[in-house]
Amino acid sequence: MKSLVILIIILIVIVNTNSLYAGDIKEEFISNIVHDGNMLYVGGWGPNNYTKIQDALDDAVDGDTVFVYSGLYVETFDIEKSISLIGENKNTTIIDGNEVYGDVIELKKDDIIISGFTIRNAGISGHGILINSNNNSISHCNLLNNWENGITIRAVKNNTVTYCYFKDNRWGLKIQGWNVYSMDHLVSNCIFDGDELHIINGKGVVIKDCEIFNCGIGIEFFSIESVIDMCYIHDNFLGIYIEGDDNVVSNSIIVNSESDGIRADGINLEFLNCTIENSGGNCLIFWGPTENSIVSQCTIINGQTGGVSFFGSMRNIEISDCHFEDNKYGIEIYYNNFFNRFIRNNLINNGVHISTDSPGSQFYFMLNSYRRNYWDDWMGVGPYHIYGFFNWDLFPAREPYDIEG
Repeated sequence: MKSLVILIIILIVIVNTNSLYAGDIKEEFISNIVHDGNMLYVGGWGPNNYTKIQDALDDAVDGDTVFVYSGLYVETFDIEKSISLIGENKNTTIIDGNEVYGDVIELKKDDIIISGFTIRNAGISGHGILINSNNNSISHCNLLNNWENGITIRAVKNNTVTYCYFKDNRWGLKIQGWNVYSMDHLVSNCIFDGDELHIINGKGVVIKDCEIFNCGIGIEFFSIESVIDMCYIHDNFLGIYIEGDDNVVSNSIIVNSESDGIRADGINLEFLNCTIENSGGNCLIFWGPTENSIVSQCTIINGQTGGVSFFGSMRNIEISDCHFEDNKYGIEIYYNNFFNRFIRNNLINNGVHISTDSPGSQFYFMLNSYRRNYWDDWMGVGPYHIYGFFNWDLFPAREPYDIEG
């Protein structure tokens, strides 16, 4: 019986990927989802089955697995043991907080696995799952209609949230350090449907393969040494807000933002191989002092205010191998920005390819450099004149570059 149920659990989690909410997830789940201890069952028939999850948790010890059959479980509980809590089906195995004050589930011990549930209706000040411990895994869950956040991760380390769906929470997922960093977390293959993703005082956080839409701010990223990779961020008021050093946004699509696609402030930032299109403001705006940063292999199209805008004191930023098209201003420079480099970019059908409107910026404007860019209005002979006496691209490209963002 025990070995059969273990096999059933593994097959259920692998096969049961058609969510009523999150769509069809075909990624094979890890086979070691359960711990190596005893099995306890909730909601089934026969001997050794429990009616309530809490009762099974009371009897479990570190290393055990609690398997919960489909059904509605109106209860809230803390997990203070290193166990696996596995639901039969994430759409039909429902843990409902019944809007009672507090969290639906709080994790207080390291090395807990939760998979295969809908977790909903946390009450006042409550979260769907509150994580106050390290090395936990939350996967294949729906987080719905919780008073605070679907999942909140406090100042802890090494937690993963994968293949989860967030809707109708205050925020979908919030990672928040206090006086210390909340570190080394992975959020991947999740869908945030109108629920924002917030990282505050984070370090080493990776957001990967997520879809985020219909939010105020898709990702609010107060973090250092962190990565957003292969995400699809669309139809938000603001796509990504980044404040912090040594962060990377790569291989992502940020489209249809009502204001800016990305708003960034920090040192050693990298924006690599991204597509940023159809922004009501700027596709990418450096906001505040930013330096030693790179924008490369990006496609930047239809920024109603600008493609890339420098608003503040920016220096030593390199924009290379990017495609700018149909923006009001391809590149817009305000205030004192110098020692920036623009290399091998395509500038096509922008209202103005490069603009400086602030009188204070015009002196520093000449301290930037422009090399081998393609300008669709170049006459085809001699250098390309950009601004004033000192600003020229001496060797403009004759044909547009083949740039894939």
